[in-house]
Amino acid sequence: MIGDSEIMGNVQKKGITFDSFAELVRKHVDLEAFKAQHSSLEQFTNCVIQTTSTEELYMILSYSRKTVNQTGDGHFSPMAAYHKGRDMLLILDVARFKYPFHWLPRMTVWDAMNEIDKETDETRGFMMVRKKIS
Repeated sequence: MIGDSEIMGNVQKKGITFDSFAELVRKHVDLEAFKAQHSSLEQFTNCVIQTTSTEELYMILSYSRKTVNQTGDGHFSPMAAYHKGRDMLLILDVARFKYPFHWLPRMTVWDAMNEIDKETDETRGFMMVRKKIS
């Protein structure tokens, strides 16, 4: 998808920051990126509800795996559903070999996005994605 073997090689070796990921994604889709430190729980929750109420909008989460008791640290995965009654998000983990899809409490995801990325000294966050309008 990215089409740049040098970038992909660096990502595989070192990972990718929130801002760099957003920059790459913007080449392919319309995107709004929200770092947790510049957002609020209310805004995040509203975006979750908005995302799960339409087929035209998607959410990518950037969070710390440590906070959700998984191995590793920084991670990106899409959010697929929200169960309002249980207040949980369905995460479609992109590393299926490591973790299958799973439900996480909304507050746990919020906490995991608020962890500081050691590479940037900033929080992680979430991205709202929709297909580019021609």
